[in-house]
Formats: sequence, C-alpha cells, structure tokens
Amino acid sequence: MRELTRFLLIPVVATVVACSFEQGGDNAAMRLTGVDPALDPSCQSALNTKLNGPMLRQADLNDPVSLWYSVSLDANDPRLWKPARVRVGDLDQKAHEQQPQLDIAEISPAVNGLSLEIGIKRPSERSDLLWLELLFINDAPTGFKNLTLSINGLSSKLVIYDLTTDIWADPLESPELFIGNVAPEGVTRFIAGVGTADGSSLTGHRSARIKLDFGLHGTRTTREATRSQRIAVTPDGAEVWAPYADGNKVVVIDTERGEAVADIAVEGAPQGMAITPDGRFALTVAPLCNQLVVIDRESREVVQRFGEADGIGREPREVVIAPDGSRVFVASYVGDTLAAFEWRGNGFVHSGTADVGRRPTGISVAPDSSAVFVAHLLPRGALPQNEGWVSVHSAEDLSLLTDQAKVVDGGNPDVIGCLRKLGGFYERWQPEQLQMEGAFTLFQGAFLNPGGTELLVPGSVTVPFLIFEGDMEAAGLDRRLGRITTANILSFDARIPAATHARQLDTSFEIPDRALIYQRCANRNANVEFANRYEHEPDRPSIWTYDGASMPTGETGLFQTGHVRSVTYSRGGRRTILVAYTSDELVVLDGATRHPVSREHIVLSGSNPLGLALSPDGATGYVLYDNSPYISIIDLQGYATEGALPRPSYVPFWLSRELDPRGNASLVSTAHTTRDVSKVPEIPPIKEVGQIALVDKDPLDPRVRRGKILFSSANPDKYPQLSAHREGSCSHCHPGGGMDGSAWPLIEGERRTPSLRGGVGSRGWLHAKATHPDAYELVTTASVEVLGGTGLDKSDADAFANYLAWHIPRLQAPVTDPELVARGKAIFSEHCTNCHKDAAGQRGPTAARPYGGGELNLYNVGTRTRYAGAAMGEAFQKLFMMDPVRGPVLTAVVGDRAYKPDDIVFTSLKASPRPERSAGEFKPPSLVNVWDNALFFHDARFSELRQAVRYMADKNFIPLTDPEVDAVVEYLRTL
Repeated sequence: MRELTRFLLIPVVATVVACSFEQGGDNAAMRLTGVDPALDPSCQSALNTKLNGPMLRQADLNDPVSLWYSVSLDANDPRLWKPARVRVGDLDQKAHEQQPQLDIAEISPAVNGLSLEIGIKRPSERSDLLWLELLFINDAPTGFKNLTLSINGLSSKLVIYDLTTDIWADPLESPELFIGNVAPEGVTRFIAGVGTADGSSLTGHRSARIKLDFGLHGTRTTREATRSQRIAVTPDGAEVWAPYADGNKVVVIDTERGEAVADIAVEGAPQGMAITPDGRFALTVAPLCNQLVVIDRESREVVQRFGEADGIGREPREVVIAPDGSRVFVASYVGDTLAAFEWRGNGFVHSGTADVGRRPTGISVAPDSSAVFVAHLLPRGALPQNEGWVSVHSAEDLSLLTDQAKVVDGGNPDVIGCLRKLGGFYERWQPEQLQMEGAFTLFQGAFLNPGGTELLVPGSVTVPFLIFEGDMEAAGLDRRLGRITTANILSFDARIPAATHARQLDTSFEIPDRALIYQRCANRNANVEFANRYEHEPDRPSIWTYDGASMPTGETGLFQTGHVRSVTYSRGGRRTILVAYTSDELVVLDGATRHPVSREHIVLSGSNPLGLALSPDGATGYVLYDNSPYISIIDLQGYATEGALPRPSYVPFWLSRELDPRGNASLVSTAHTTRDVSKVPEIPPIKEVGQIALVDKDPLDPRVRRGKILFSSANPDKYPQLSAHREGSCSHCHPGGGMDGSAWPLIEGERRTPSLRGGVGSRGWLHAKATHPDAYELVTTASVEVLGGTGLDKSDADAFANYLAWHIPRLQAPVTDPELVARGKAIFSEHCTNCHKDAAGQRGPTAARPYGGGELNLYNVGTRTRYAGAAMGEAFQKLFMMDPVRGPVLTAVVGDRAYKPDDIVFTSLKASPRPERSAGEFKPPSLVNVWDNALFFHDARFSELRQAVRYMADKNFIPLTDPEVDAVVEYLRTL
C-alpha cells in the first residue's frame, strides 16, 4: 500500500482548461538540468556517480567463414500443391495448403554446424515466382555475423528477389543477399524468390529445374541481442534476481536451493533487471525515485545510484546492457528519454541522454552493440494519420538512426482508399468515406531475436466494429461478448538497424479475391494475431477456421490469448515464448517461422505475469508476476536438449471460402484463415513445476490487490465471473490505468479511450455523457454486459470498484518551467475552474460516496460530432442500412446522439438504460495526467494538447495569445 500512496503523493499543482478538455499528449518536455524533483523523502541520494578510466567492452570472435551448399529443386514439383483437407463438392475442393513445404529441395549437408533447409511455395497470383524461405539452422555453440549469400549457377532466364526487404521490389541486379546474423544454436529465416526474367509462368518453363550453389560469407561471433526484462538470471545460473516493486526491494534467489537468500532495499518501486556479462553487477531502475541503481552482486550492496541530475529521465522503466557489456541503456516513460552509461570496470558513468519521442517502452540492443531499438507505447498522429512506431538509435551517441519503423493504421484514408482500385462498390467512394479506425497500439517493447535479424513488438489493434454491450441472447443476436481486441505480435526486419521496417504480409501473392494492384497499394504488414477459432464439422475436429483474423496468414495463433507484456526466446531462439499478462499464460511460437507450435497455451498459477528469464542452458525458466508474491519455476527441458533442439515447423493452412459462418473481419480477403491442426500437439513441452516466495506477506492491502487483479485480468477459465474472453479486460484498453491512444465505436457513440490515472472516484458521474453514477455501478454492469462475465459477487465488485475509484496510480508530472506554470495556473484559475473544479483529482472517498460519483455537471460547448473516424465510414454505413436487424444499431452509434427512453441502440441490445441526455452535452473530463494522452476530446479530434487549449479558448471567447496558450499547456503538464 505504501508505494501506491507514495505515487499519489507526488506533488502536483492543483486545478485545469475550458469546459470540455480530454486528456492528451504534447511535444517533448522542456529539460531542466542539475536539480532532482521533490520526491518522497525515502528516495536515497545519488551515489558514486563519478568514476575514472576508459570504457571497457568484452572482445568478440572475428574469424572469417565461407560456407558453400549445393541446392537442387524443381519449381513444378507436385508436392508444392499439397491438397487441403476438404470435402469433395466444397467450394474449397481445389484448395491446396499455402504454407511453405519442407523437404522439397535437395540440399548438401551442414558445414561447420550450420545447415540449410528451404521452405518452398508457389504463390497462386504470381505464377512467375518461386517463394523460398531459407532457414539457416546453427547447431554450433558459436554464431555467425554479417552473413552475405552469393548464388552461383543461376540461369540467365531466371532472376533473384529479396523478399525479406520488400516483396514488391524489382529483382536484384546481382544474385547477392544480405542475411545478417545467425545466433549460437540459432535459426535465421530469410525469404528470397526465384522468378522468370520475362515474367512468364514457371509452369512448364524450361528453367524450372534449378541447380544452384549458395555461398555464405561472414565472420564468427559469440554475441546475441539483449532485451530489457523484468527478471534476470546470472551468467553462471546460480542466482535469480527479481525486483519486487510492492516491497521496495530486489530479491536474490539461490537456484540450487530454490529459495530467496537475500533482500536488498531499493526505494522507488524497482522494476526491470539486468546483470553484467561478467556477473559482477546487477542493475535495476526505480521509477518512483527516478533512479538507476547498481548493486554489487557479491556484497549485495548498492554501490551506485544515478538520478535526474545524473541523466535519468522521469519514471525510468527499462534497463538493458549491451551484449559486449560496454554500455547500459535506460528508457524513461515520462521523461521520453534514453540514457546511456559506460562501463568503466568498477562501475558505470553517464555518457549521454537523448529525447527519443513519446512514451518509450521496452528496449533491445543489437548483437554487435551498435544500435538500440525503442518501442513507443501509443500511436502518433491524429486518427486519419495515426501509426504505431519503433525508433532506432546509435549506441555510440544515441543519435536517431530511424523513426520510420512504423505500422500504419490500415483504416487511414490513404491506405483504405486502396480499395477503390478494386472498382465496383468501392470506386464510388472517396478515401475519407471509407475511413475507419484500426490503429496498432500499446507497444509493450522492442524484442530482438538472439540473432538480431527480427524485432517482435507485442501490442493490440483498435477495431472499427461496434463493441456490443447488453444481453445478446435476449436481443436475439449471435454475438459473444467479452472480446475487445486481439493480441498482436508485429514483426520488423532489423538486419540493418537504420533501415528497420515492418515485415510485409507473406500471403500477399496468394489472395485470389483481392487483386495484386490492391495488395501492393495497401501493402499490409505481417502480424501474429490470436483470433477466435471455430470448429465447424464434428467429423473433422482438427479443421479450425478464424473469422477475426484481419491478416490471413499461417502465423495466426491457434487459440486466443491475452495481451502480451514481454517476449523471451528459448535456447538458441528456436522457440519464441510470449508472456500474456492479462490471461496468465505462456504462448509458444516457432522462433523462425512464427507459426504456432501447440493448440493450447500454458496457464500459470500466478496473476499477471510480467516476464520470463531463462537459465544459461535454457532448461529452466523463472516467471515474475505483477500481482503474485512469488516467482514460478518453469521446466523448459523440452526446448533445451543439446543436439536435439527443435527445428523450424509450419502448420498447414489455406484461405477457405467454404467455412464462412459469420462474415469476416479482414479487408485483405473475404476468405477465412483455416488450419489443419491434426499434427499439432495439444500443449507445448513445458510446465510450471514450482514457486518461490518473494515475501512472507503481501504488503498490499488484500482488497486493493484483488481489485487490481480484476482490473488487469481476462481468462474465463480463471475468472468466469469477470469476462467471457481472454481478450476482454479493463487493462486491454487502460494498461496500468492509462489509455490506448485510440477511439472506438461503443453503444454510447464513438469515444476516445480516456485515461483512468489517479482513479475515477473524484470525477463525479462516469463516461463522456455521465451515464454511470459511480465505479461500483460501472464494474457490475460492464463485467456482465460488456465483458460477458457471469457476474461479480459483492466482495469482488467492492474490491474492483474500490481499486478503480481510488487506487490507480498517477504518473509523475514531466519537468516544467516554474514561471510559465505560474502564469498558466493564473489564467486557468480565472477562466476554467467553473467547469474543472477538481482538475487535479484530489478528492477522496467518503462514507456517502465510497466509490466516487456525486456531481452531475454537463455542458454543451460545441463538441458534438457527426462522425469521429472511429467507426466504419459512410460507405460502409450505407451497406449496414441494408441489414434490418443490425443496421439501425450500427448506424446509430456513429457520432453523437441524444439518449431517450426508446433509444434504438440500448433497447435493441437489451443494454442497461442510460439517463436521458441531449446530443451536445458532455461532462468536463478529468485532467489528471492530461499531458500523457495521445488524443483529446471525447471524439479524439485533436492529437496535441495545445490544439485542445486553443480550441476551447476560442470556443468560449477567451482571448488568449499564443504565449498564454503555451502557459496554460505548461500548467496542465503539472497535473
């Protein structure tokens, strides 16, 4: 309880802007140096920050290698058209499996422990092309770096494509490809293509029988990429170091004894852990003290402590050590900074801090220690232009290498407008009339694979489909509640850090119902989705199909899971292990192909796992939780047997037109991703085998802890009373109490996701139109009518509402200019406090209002909208109107409407009735942490806080000059 209280006691300046602000973000804060903030007095002072001596780094191998392989294959081998498991007479009766087929090519044996396998397919819409997935499989204890592939023996009638860099690019002028690295015991996938020089079909082509010599040229290496993580194992495997934020300490666990052997006090809710390559130092960050803390592993003493005056930004959350040990990098969420510290042998010295853009999350360092990859939590840009992004920085001086590693919202006009190339219905509409929201958001981190060739970024995606709410059975609708949004794992090509870019959809050449001209224009990205599965035919139980997969691909997960918080790799990176925070699961994918390897996931005993760390031999894993006072021990021996590490694999799939039960969520194809899982194991060969306590007693009040778990969780097997789906929890849209930086079509209208930071208890009635009187009514209604749970009992409802009302922590304020803040506060107090009476959200619970509520203040300040850009646009609304059952509901939720007793949406869906409201009335929103939001106003019309201030000043005839607007914005940044 103490750390939550401390969070809420961080000084803020009270009160905030005219009558209809919504929280949001603005540009990077002004930096003040040399002064630490006035934090809780228990934060310790900086310690031993000045050291002398040169920067040190561990040496690497650099032995040159040149490896040759002979490859023979037939582009017309009939095994490339393996029939799908369909019935005679099905619409799919001519379908064939679309995953690459292994064992087609004849390949010479391994050289120096590195073997080559090739997955091959013939894309149906590119008859001139042979798709080759080159799988470089290393069984040696050392890796290979900077590999280039030269190809000899290519016929003059054939050409080579680099399909890893760009599937739409022209063929290469010379047959040489940059592969990148292969980690020790690792696997690297590279996608190439062989095509006819004149574009003619390979079928019957005289050069279809291909014999080539592949030469790999590079150097040896021992390096693997490093990633920021929540828990760490020492290089000798003897200890696990686990930060325990709720107890303000780091716990040391002896792995042989299986118990905690030391506690090290670290004030400021430590999170994140890194161990130096020599095992001498352990490092953690303390977000509530704005510090990097260095601990001597042998003495168990804190030997260095760096604060804001020493280069740390506000609320540091991530720490990682470069593979060569030369530098430590710290990312700060509120400070928007990346700080570097050089290793001087006996400690670390600050070498630089750089602004990296808003809301940095998890970070990775390339295997050669040259570049740092930073994910950013929320999209940037207004709704019609928003995009998720990763930035890449030089490890040497933190300069920006690229901020164009991005994933664009497929509903933005310039992307969805590509539908017009299909002609027909779509050609009649302008791109703005086809618009919808589909932003990729909530990027939890940038996780490089061990070889550093691929970057995985877990997140989620906003959907433009109505989030149904009510009693679907009573409404006569075949609609399952609880699914808010799918977990997504985005993939980026990271071989050349400065050219990092999102990988493209690997089925773009295989979609018969969407022309290549459209696919090229839309240029959809690769994406591992965990969509709903359906088993349609009892006599074929192993045929599963997915209507919610927006990107039809074999990478689609076989079973839903919750939002993924972190990514870990098994020994050699042969398997990718996803840590699903909201559903308490471990999800395993093939480390090279990203195909699933099991039908079900591993359910953990604890609540809300944060991360998984592996022993040096990869045989044992350790899971740290957000809401359980222990770590779990995971047996990973099935992925760690020397000489028998898992090989790359694919799950058969095809795009089905036959199994079409309820429409499709994809704009890429009207067909459904369909899988043959007959040979896929039920569960992966891993299991939880024990737990190790971190504390004797949970320091958090049991009622608060239970509320936090209910807020953060979505697993109907564990919490059926809360949610009917793994993809539906409060945390899915409000991670940590924040927001997703997007907008949704809800039954009350199109709504920006608001922040809940600081709790909702002091906000009066809840939702934009004040439709819920307090937190208790909200959670009891939403758990059943939105999330589809069976219903909370009184104890759980009380705990949930109490947490939502009073215990969601707020962020620290960013660094501000005190004089500018004072001017802004005076302006705000004069013009804005009639509406924003408790802008800082400092009111607490009372006996009469234990869950908040009370005030009902509604104002019409001209912010009503007809269409916000979240729902599907005008063109699709015309289509919906043709459906007499759902059409009236789907069109009514667009924009803002008045609520009346006979409201067609609430009555049709049998949802709890809302109070009567006029179309233009809205409540003044909370301004707690207003500066952190990505979008403003209930309809998400602005993406900058300054725009919102200016709009409200003009709308309310407040004659503010630009400098005065700047002052008000600076004041709002203190809340």
